[in-house]
Amino acid sequence: RTLNFPLAVSRAIRENLLSAESFDQLMDCAKREISKDCDENIASVWGYIERGGVKLSIFTDGCIESLTNLWQGGTKYKNFGSHGTGIANAADALAALKKLVFEEKSVTREELLDALEKDFEGYEPLRKRLLACPKMGNNDDYVDSIAEELMSHFGAYLNGKPNGLG
Repeated sequence: RTLNFPLAVSRAIRENLLSAESFDQLMDCAKREISKDCDENIASVWGYIERGGVKLSIFTDGCIESLTNLWQGGTKYKNFGSHGTGIANAADALAALKKLVFEEKSVTREELLDALEKDFEGYEPLRKRLLACPKMGNNDDYVDSIAEELMSHFGAYLNGKPNGLG
C-alpha cells in the first residue's frame, strides 16, 4: 500500500487545527498521522503476505519465470517497501495554512475548517487566496522545507522496519 500524504495532512488539519497552538504543533500532528498510516500499511502488507500475494506476484517480473511468489523471493529485485504519494499537495496545503492562518492571521481557523467542510462552496475568494500561496517545485524553501520535514519523518519512521521479505 501507498502512504497518501494529503490524506494524512487533511486529517491532522481537520482534527487538530483548532487546538494547535502553533504551526509546529500542527506539523507534529501531521507526522503522527503519517506514522499511524505507516503502521496500518505495514499491517496490511503482512496480511496480504499471509494470503499469498498472488495478484501482485503475477505482475512482478521474475515470479512467473521462477514459479515463486514475490514474498518468497521470486522477483529479481529483493529490496522493496513502502512509498508515498502526493507530497507536493500536502506541502502546498500546509504552506498555505502556515502563511494565512499562523503568520498573516488573515484567515481564522474556524473559517478555514468551515470552507473545507463545505468543499469551498461559498468560499471562492478564500480558495483563490490559498491557491495563490507558495507552491512546491519552485525552488522556494518556504514550501520545500515543509515537504522535506514530512519526507524525513516518513523515511525515519520506516527505517529499520521489515518489508515483506523481513
